[in-house]
Formats: sequence, structure tokens, C-alpha cells
Amino acid sequence: MDSKKLITVLLLCSLCVSVAYGQTMTKTVTAGGTTSNQTIVQIAQANPNFSTLVTALQAAGLVETLSGAGPYTVFAPTNAAFDALPPGTLNSLLANRTALISVLTYHVSPGNYLATDVASMSSLPTVQGQPLAVTVPPGGGVRVDGANIIQTDIRASNGVIHVIDAVMIPPTGTATPTATPIATLTATRTATPSPTRAGFDAVLVSVCALAGLALLIGVRRRF
Repeated sequence: MDSKKLITVLLLCSLCVSVAYGQTMTKTVTAGGTTSNQTIVQIAQANPNFSTLVTALQAAGLVETLSGAGPYTVFAPTNAAFDALPPGTLNSLLANRTALISVLTYHVSPGNYLATDVASMSSLPTVQGQPLAVTVPPGGGVRVDGANIIQTDIRASNGVIHVIDAVMIPPTGTATPTATPIATLTATRTATPSPTRAGFDAVLVSVCALAGLALLIGVRRRF
């Protein structure tokens, strides 16, 4: 093959391989499933097991807020969790908007915390103002404020939902919650891309191809 053609082929191969590996390197894989294009509220509304939670969010005036940009981490009690409250508790909350907001915002953490993040922490901040204690029982699983996380990493467009088996009631006599601050929250945790094997391979292939190109040019000049 003519040396000019060979040099051209090698150069094109180097560029193609670098582009291909570069695309692989910039791909992100969503652990635990693909992120939904629905908001946290829309996902809750579509799940019949969250109908009581949705009713509570509507009564508290938090539907629009939790449909915002976020991100938020929501620990979502099931209908069974609400049913397990002492008799009259749910009705009392629904009739007292301030108390209801306090309880619901106690289930919301500012930021995007996946299950692995939660399990590695001893506490989580909440929009309500008081932190949630996180414990990992010897038998496995993760608990937040005594509630078991029974399903994890339901990803929404504006955050993540973890399903819990109990309604968490914040301690009394400390924080005075309002619904306003949640709308202005910014992310407290952001994903940082890590170098991938594909990225290192791309560099290696490019260097080898360019080294071969330089060698061919040197040989051509000698002869």
C-alpha cells in the first residue's frame, strides 16, 4: 500500500476509535433502573398504594411544590402505613393543615439520596427541619426514624422515592415547619462522573495509533 494511503487509514482509524470510546465514556448508566419522566407526585398518583399519601399532599397544598424541579428524596408511606396510625390520627392531621405539613415535610429530604447513600448515613436532613435517624439493623434492611424501607430507588424526574411501612411523626416542640422553603431548595448531592475503563482505553488506542503514524513518517523520510 502507498505510504500516504497507509498514513491516512491509520489516522482515520485513530479518530474513529477515539470518538467511539469517547461516546462510551460519556454514557451514564442509571443504577437501579431508568429515571422516569414523571414527577414524584405523578408517580404517587399513578400508584393506588399511595392514594392516602396523595390525599394528604393535596390537603396540605404540597402537590405543586413536590412537582417542582427539586431534587427531593421522599420516604413515602403506603396506605397500610397510614391505616396503622392510632384511630383518629389521620383525620386529625387532615383537619390541621399546619400539623399535616409538619408530618409530610418530615418525610422529604432536600437532595437526591439513593438507597446506597441513605444506608451509609447516620441521619438525613428534612424539609421539616428535624433530621431523620438512619439505622441498619443486624438482620439487614434500612430504617429511617424506625420505619422500614421496603422499596428503594423509584426514580422520578425531580428526585427519588423510597417506600416505607410506617408514617413518621416528628418530635414535638422544636421545629416550626412551613411549606415555603421546600420550593427554593437546591440539590445537596450531585453525581460526580468517575473515569471509566473505556476512557483509558481510548487514550491508549489513540497514543498507539499516533506513535505508529510518527514511525511511518520517520521511515518514509529516511527512504
